[in-house]
Amino acid sequence: MDEAAVEFVRTAGGYGPEWFLGLMFVGVAAIFGWRLLAHLDKRSERQAELEKEKAKAELEIEQQREQRKAEEAKAHAEHEREMAEIKGQMVEAMHESNALMGALKTLMEQVVVSNEALHNDLKLSQSGSHQLQQDMKEVKQQVNFLYAKEI
Repeated sequence: MDEAAVEFVRTAGGYGPEWFLGLMFVGVAAIFGWRLLAHLDKRSERQAELEKEKAKAELEIEQQREQRKAEEAKAHAEHEREMAEIKGQMVEAMHESNALMGALKTLMEQVVVSNEALHNDLKLSQSGSHQLQQDMKEVKQQVNFLYAKEI
């Protein structure tokens, strides 16, 4: 092997230092190219990994968005159900209130009729009492008159 190297240097020596510099340049370029390709390969792997992570993050965000939308839809449906139930209760309460108001109106009308009847009875009673009082005055006057005659 040493002999082959020596023979190579003798052969190459005949062409001058340009041959040696050219060979060195090609060697350095080959090493640089090999290192550059390794770096670009790592960079492309890292870029692919970052794109995967980005896609995964976007997918998670989309899933969270869909989950939030589903939760909001569920909450909205629950709210609508509660509102419908409350409206039903309000309608039922209004019907009960109307029925009670009707019954109260009927009762008040009966009270008015009863009061009018009592008022008429009172007037009649007062009239009768007034007449009785007049009659008693007359009886008293007659009794006093008779009693005064006897004395």
